[in-house]
Amino acid sequence: MKHSKTLFAMFTALLALSAFITPPSTYAQTVETHETSITPQAAAGGGILEVLEQVKQAQIKAFVGTWVATVTPGGPDAGPSFPSLLTFMADGTALFSAAGPPIPALGNPGHGTWARIGDRTFAATFVQLTFTDIFHLDGTLKISLTIKLNEKLDELTTQDQVKIFDLEGNELVTLDGAQRGKKLQVEINH
Repeated sequence: MKHSKTLFAMFTALLALSAFITPPSTYAQTVETHETSITPQAAAGGGILEVLEQVKQAQIKAFVGTWVATVTPGGPDAGPSFPSLLTFMADGTALFSAAGPPIPALGNPGHGTWARIGDRTFAATFVQLTFTDIFHLDGTLKISLTIKLNEKLDELTTQDQVKIFDLEGNELVTLDGAQRGKKLQVEINH
């Protein structure tokens, strides 16, 4: 009877938490798309903390990799949308490149870091060097992103804040924007 009460209490706790987290069944995907499942041991005997840790690790595993996105600048004087690539490594480092202003041909590479901050939610910060139209270094650009993954963990949307600094580190302007992208998958040639 005591064992039944413990299982009932754990089930009730899981049910209550389901209002706050995406159910673990949402994360069951094929191996090619980062399959991670909740083990029977975690669900039955390991407790809610182990289940939550497995959900967290599934989200992180799905987040790591390269995403092909489109940047949409915000504001009334915003320019046109442009393509970007976001790469998140398992160690918390990140790379970014985009064919956006001021010189699209440079690809504007950026280096950064990322962290998981909530259910299917991540934050990243990138720093890029900026150049004049004749390729002289003229400052830096810092991009802060709040990133949300969809329930399938294969698409992302972002809210971006961009700060542009001169060579002395003085902030020149703050801009906003958003990105929408999909996870890059391996394509096998037959």
